[in-house]
Amino acid sequence: MEHRTGTNPKSKGRGDSRTTRTTNPSLPSPSLEPAPITRWLAWAALIVILDQGTKYLASTLLTPHVPVAILPFLSFTLTYNPGAAFSFLSDAGGWQRWLFAGLSAGVSIVLIGWLRAIPRGRLLLPAALTLVLGGALGNLWDRLMQGAVVDFIDLHYRGWHFPTFNVADSAITVGAFLLFITLLAPGSDGSE
Repeated sequence: MEHRTGTNPKSKGRGDSRTTRTTNPSLPSPSLEPAPITRWLAWAALIVILDQGTKYLASTLLTPHVPVAILPFLSFTLTYNPGAAFSFLSDAGGWQRWLFAGLSAGVSIVLIGWLRAIPRGRLLLPAALTLVLGGALGNLWDRLMQGAVVDFIDLHYRGWHFPTFNVADSAITVGAFLLFITLLAPGSDGSE
């Protein structure tokens, strides 16, 4: 909105012709202002709910280490992983539960802070961080409640098996891939 200060409309150009700009609070905020993080946290919560729901079904319906064939390359095989990805430190004696829980909690706090600082108009970066956050929180819940992460998705081909994983792991992987893209190509999500 623009108005002239000190100008009388009847004065036909006489008087002070300086203009000042005022902002209208009903207009959208500038694009450099951080976007509200509520919707991203809601998406992260949805990922946690989906992850925990599928883990509950797997724990209820499957027998540990007994594969249930879904497709020729996909089985559901219930496992409990007290370690990290690829069962790293899974036989370390229990202390790793708290190490990985602490790391997950710390990463989650950093991701929330990062989400809060992202300017409006960015989509790919907050989506990537939200996927990683939802996955980290889903696996953190398992570690805190059970001391191990519930895994059940078993991809395989002939005799080869990819390490068993879950929905949270999938969200983390896709989020990390998208994060890599946004960091490699800064304009990929509408910025710059």
